[in-house]
Amino acid sequence: SLALHMSKSSKGGGKKGGQEAEKAKDTFQAVVLADSFVRRLAPITYEAPKALISLVNRPLIDYTMEMLAASGVEEVYIFVRSFIGEFQEWLQSSHWQRTLKVQWITGADASSAGDALRQIASMNLLRKDFLLVDGDVVSNFDLRKLRQTHRDNKAQDKQTIMTMLFKQTPPAHRSRQFEDDLAIAINQNSQLLQYELARKSSTGLSKIEVVPAFVNESKEVNVRFDAVDVRVAMCELEVLLQFADNFDYQDMRSDFLKGVLSNEIYGHNIYAYIDANCYAARVKCLSSYDGVSKDIIARWSFPIVPEANLAPGHNYSFRRRNLYIEEGVSMSQICEISGNTVIGKGTSVGDGASISQCVIGRDCIIGKGVRLSHCYVWDGAIIQDNSSASNAIIADKVIIGSGCTIGEGVVLSFGCAISDGQTISPHTRITMVHGSPSEDDLGDDSDSETDSNGELDSTKFDESVVGAEGRGYEWKAGDGEEMGGEISLMYTAQGHDTDDSSVYSDSDEESDAGEASVHREVVETVLRGLEEGHPSSNILLEIQGLKFAHNATFPQCAAGITEALVSTVDTDSGVKEAFAGAKAIFKKWSSLLEPSVQAASTESSLAIINMVASMAVQRPALAASFHGILHDLHNNDLLDDQSIIQWVEQNSGGDSDTEQAKLAAKCSKLVEWLQESEEESSEDDDSEEEDSDED
Repeated sequence: SLALHMSKSSKGGGKKGGQEAEKAKDTFQAVVLADSFVRRLAPITYEAPKALISLVNRPLIDYTMEMLAASGVEEVYIFVRSFIGEFQEWLQSSHWQRTLKVQWITGADASSAGDALRQIASMNLLRKDFLLVDGDVVSNFDLRKLRQTHRDNKAQDKQTIMTMLFKQTPPAHRSRQFEDDLAIAINQNSQLLQYELARKSSTGLSKIEVVPAFVNESKEVNVRFDAVDVRVAMCELEVLLQFADNFDYQDMRSDFLKGVLSNEIYGHNIYAYIDANCYAARVKCLSSYDGVSKDIIARWSFPIVPEANLAPGHNYSFRRRNLYIEEGVSMSQICEISGNTVIGKGTSVGDGASISQCVIGRDCIIGKGVRLSHCYVWDGAIIQDNSSASNAIIADKVIIGSGCTIGEGVVLSFGCAISDGQTISPHTRITMVHGSPSEDDLGDDSDSETDSNGELDSTKFDESVVGAEGRGYEWKAGDGEEMGGEISLMYTAQGHDTDDSSVYSDSDEESDAGEASVHREVVETVLRGLEEGHPSSNILLEIQGLKFAHNATFPQCAAGITEALVSTVDTDSGVKEAFAGAKAIFKKWSSLLEPSVQAASTESSLAIINMVASMAVQRPALAASFHGILHDLHNNDLLDDQSIIQWVEQNSGGDSDTEQAKLAAKCSKLVEWLQESEEESSEDDDSEEEDSDED
């Protein structure tokens, strides 16, 4: 079945003159595929469409719409296959129907992007070249550049049917996932010659084979490994015709691209537009959800940031340390709110609560003594006194009882409840949906708590998981469902690898040997790059390959990079020279460490400190300037406050005569300064809150 729904602003007016009609022919049109046709975010996506899940307290699709509106797009066709009521409610409550001509197309029978495009082709809605974008893209890129480049390509090459947007992204960046790793071959005109996705094996990434004919036909062929396909492309109408004529085309990349690039009969050409300066990323799975959220909070997506208040009714203010507080938040005077945190209107935070690097939605209740770290708490959730959670997603209207412990990587889907004192094991997913529903069941209004007769049946809840007074079922991936690496290793922020490959070593000894091997290879890679004068981007590409080949973590990479950099410092000419050398080398090559620190902040920071300390033990000049080096790294955002304080505390106890303890003692004044700065910041925030309350 197929239907076209029009927003109020999309209903036409009176007659247009000749000039207006001509202008209408060149309307900037976009097609948004709001369904990804995979269940990477299950079980959340059994109860809500992925495009409407909360991302930093806004529906995910809002970020895609912001990109379109800011780029001058005039007409938007949104394809959805389920949850029609939810999309209607979203559109009616948003401002998009007042600023854009928005229509959504429903096709319940579509099971792939290819089916969706075939249905769109049959409706004859598009008049000229159009933009094709997935509904999970977050970007500040000006799409007018892509449109103009595509038209320039078309003017030079009549066989052009598509120009794809790629984002140049460091290999270890937290917004990148393994599935983003690909190799593209382009010629001197940026024509796409080959598109090869990386494949995971026990030996690492696969190698791309450039077809010799390409080399013969082109003056030069550039093979790029740093380009991420953000699923944004300018398309000719011929793209739709290709899908209409080829019913075996289901996926845009594995079917359509492969077919076009390998088919010389039709002679169609595709071009690449690679941008290094914009922000562009997709929310595909839980780990990318975490990475993109952190990027928005860290302002990489500027001007799309919380305090821009682009959504109707939002009223966030921006404070130091990337703290975003909306008006109407009630916070106890003795709670602790750390930086990189967002808190929505109507939320209350109780006495002694501690919130660090979290996103808290609207109308939430955070009880006394609650401890939250790296969590995403959606609207209306309640977390009662003395409970704790780390690296978890807590969806709308979830209730967590008193004294609960929510393990790392847990997902609590909509409306679940956890009994008092319950412990939820790491990486557990709990939902109110019993079993895995079929596609036909998605988006209906059935009550997941009722039995076959429609009666409320709470006795079927998994009490061993949620407790006697809890609500919900433990979710297990069913047949045909994609688990993905994020099912068990959700967050790169805590040093977890996000892929699902097995560990290749069979014993602890082999594991230790593997860690030593990758460490040495990272050190040698960096030293070779410095000696040969390679740019940091090239060195990072090699480190990324080593990371995947050895199943290494970000902290391991940070340790190897740090050893390589420090080993180049002259420590024989005195303390002053050693300190100056360390400052210079870290300043020049900080970009090598930034991806690891961004992806796993505390763990990578501790790895850096431990490596500097171990090398300082053997080099008196480094030991004498150890505290100064840490201070300088902190000023350059390579170390955070907590990692320095934690390292000093860990190495200050026990035997004070150890070399590590002596180094920790040198940092006592630095720790005092950091703690005083934190207290002053807290007092300033309290003062601002009091002034706001008085106003």
